[in-house]
Amino acid sequence: GCNEGDCGACSVMITDENGSRALNGCILFLPQVNGKAVTTVEGMASADGTLHPVQETMIEHHGSQCGFCTPGFVVSMATAHLNGATDHDVQLAGNLCRCTG
Repeated sequence: GCNEGDCGACSVMITDENGSRALNGCILFLPQVNGKAVTTVEGMASADGTLHPVQETMIEHHGSQCGFCTPGFVVSMATAHLNGATDHDVQLAGNLCRCTG
């Protein structure tokens, strides 16, 4: 990855008493997540293996190319879905697809 928080491929969902938000995991310090729930793209599916609606939609609509950016896009969109946010331009502003720029 970029190791600078520029591409969003490392996005994780951080949840606390103030709600959920997608943040770049590569630039978070451990004390910043103390007492918060951290959900990675692997944790988006339910315990029985049912995929999150965003994961299902990405598969159904062939929403991935090389796959480098896919985890970050999925986490950002799943966080937006949870929060009821529908302005995808704003929700995905920190994610970069390296295939298409």
